[in-house]
Amino acid sequence: MNMDQIKVSLTGGIQDFLLKTYKNTNTTGQAVASNGAATGYTKNPIEQISYVDAHDNETLYDALAYKLPTTATMAERVRYQVLGLAVPTMGQGLPFVLA
Repeated sequence: MNMDQIKVSLTGGIQDFLLKTYKNTNTTGQAVASNGAATGYTKNPIEQISYVDAHDNETLYDALAYKLPTTATMAERVRYQVLGLAVPTMGQGLPFVLA
């Protein structure tokens, strides 16, 4: 995920959101692509549910446990978890957090 996708996600996926890209050009949320689809696709942030994990047999914790180096400390692992949850909880829209 690049910085432009994160910016649009923090807005709640607003398609008309104007942003300056990492290449220093202006664009809208709808023009920022994510896997071939527009990152910005809503008219109102309440239309977007943001999440980084949902229980489908692999949670964010599971993915980090598998992908982080074995030398990563518990404090580093916690920081990755908090960073991952920051976008849905701090952005606009409806955050979904696995409890």
